[in-house]
Amino acid sequence: MALMEAVLQFASQHSASRFSRCARLWCLCLASATALTCTAAPATAERRVALVIGNSNYQHSTPLKNPRNDASDIAAALTRLGFAVNVGLDLDKAGMDAQLRNFSGKLNGADLALFFYAGHALQVSGTNYLIPVDSRLEAETDIEHDAISLHHVLRHMERQALNNLILLDACRDNPFATRLRRLSRSIAVGEGLATAAGQSVDLLIGFSTNPGAVAADGEGRNSPYAEALLRHMGTPGDEVITTLRRVRNDVYGATSGRQAPWDHNSLRHPIYFNPGRVAMPSAATARPRVVSFKQKWPDGRFTLGSFKRIDAERWTELVQTSNERRAVTYDFRQISASPARVLIHDAHRSTGAMWVRIEIAEKRVYWSSDGQRTWHYLYDVTDVD
Repeated sequence: MALMEAVLQFASQHSASRFSRCARLWCLCLASATALTCTAAPATAERRVALVIGNSNYQHSTPLKNPRNDASDIAAALTRLGFAVNVGLDLDKAGMDAQLRNFSGKLNGADLALFFYAGHALQVSGTNYLIPVDSRLEAETDIEHDAISLHHVLRHMERQALNNLILLDACRDNPFATRLRRLSRSIAVGEGLATAAGQSVDLLIGFSTNPGAVAADGEGRNSPYAEALLRHMGTPGDEVITTLRRVRNDVYGATSGRQAPWDHNSLRHPIYFNPGRVAMPSAATARPRVVSFKQKWPDGRFTLGSFKRIDAERWTELVQTSNERRAVTYDFRQISASPARVLIHDAHRSTGAMWVRIEIAEKRVYWSSDGQRTWHYLYDVTDVD
């Protein structure tokens, strides 16, 4: 505003000049532009984070040609599209664990979290595992120690981010699966990857081919799946589901029908690789949106989870204790919410109605089963968005 006043004052002082008409016109145009600039509200972009991993140079198996290229090119494309990207290439087990730990630290409250993996993976007894480059998998017990469970990745993403996208170009013909089948009859090692779904909504998992099938590594720089993603993910205004449909058609055509990308989709809001505009938050903007928590029990077990705002009236809890194989979810109705406290109610829990009170400043979560009259300490709050 001060700049606009100075411009107008300059115009009035030079009104007698032979260039006054031009000068005044220029000053008035500048003043108008300045006024628009000063009064325009800044756009608030959504926070989008990504972890991209490509494993090619396997130490105890035949190397793969393209995953390293696929990951490098996908990471570069996502960076251009405004994602904060972490990329890992040819990672051993310790390296994958470190990248996932770092990624988990950036997830809380992210509007969109994306995980892309290219490399070897396999399904064992219906569970999908991602294979680091130093894995041997010479015994059936090795799978729990030398590979990364997709469920482990899912648990962290669902618990903390508002919308999640997982893309797996990992259904290649796998010598590790052949080796495990030969070594053990007590575990079921399937072809390709198993179908997968999360524990909550606002999630899309995309596979480079349909469950139980094998995907091509590709003859050029990229796999057919990565090549199609790179071709279409930058299209402005296309929702992710539209992009993946284009990818499916391209891959199906390029492989003469031998490979058909597949996805599991529980998204409730439109999400985009390239919104074609300043990306605005797709979920509720009221705070808090995500409250993460933990608890360590006297018997050594620990619990991790989060409360996530679904809309103006609903919250969901995703929680898992260390002795449980899978996380569980609960639905709550909001009674009241402020930046300092959230009060929610689950009237349909099988063990009886439950009230939950989240104290933001105190960093504690309490529960009650008697209409809020008696409160019991339950969890410690670890992060709030």
